[in-house]
Amino acid sequence: MEHCRPQRIQILGNSGGGKSTLARQLGEALDLPVIHLDRIFWKPSWVETPRDEFDAKVLELAKADRWVIDGNYSRTLPARIERADLIIWINVSRPHALWRVAKRAIIHYGQTRPDMGDDCPEHIDFGFFAFVWNYPNRRGAEHRQMMEDARSAGKWVEVLKAGREVREFVETLKVRATQGISLNPN
Repeated sequence: MEHCRPQRIQILGNSGGGKSTLARQLGEALDLPVIHLDRIFWKPSWVETPRDEFDAKVLELAKADRWVIDGNYSRTLPARIERADLIIWINVSRPHALWRVAKRAIIHYGQTRPDMGDDCPEHIDFGFFAFVWNYPNRRGAEHRQMMEDARSAGKWVEVLKAGREVREFVETLKVRATQGISLNPN
């Protein structure tokens, strides 16, 4: 399958892995709208959107022709993967993810990040740290299998570690996009 320029990109991985940052970078580099699922899920004051309402909204957004979506939210992930031209899994170690989540909480403490719902100020949440620590056991194996299945189905799948691998990938896409070269190395 030839992928000259992906129009629908799904980014998943552990919290703190850099999904939102990568989504913004790819949206800018490829002129695609960016959808941060946390902005849809979290209503003001950290109130969760009801499950049915959230799922319907995400599935409706995934029907669009162009997007970069960052976020896991496993109930709708298979449908998003099915629609995606490119699936990126940022696979970082537990300590790396925890470090980045803690750093983010300190830097943005009391402020709402642009990838979060309105009026959801960053705070220290030890339950969330446990969620991040447990990601490899709860979702990591499931996501690894989804990536293998997607690749077997002919999808363009990239598994990246945070940091240098992500920066190099974005830079390669930018260069190839500006030169009109196929973006998919396969």
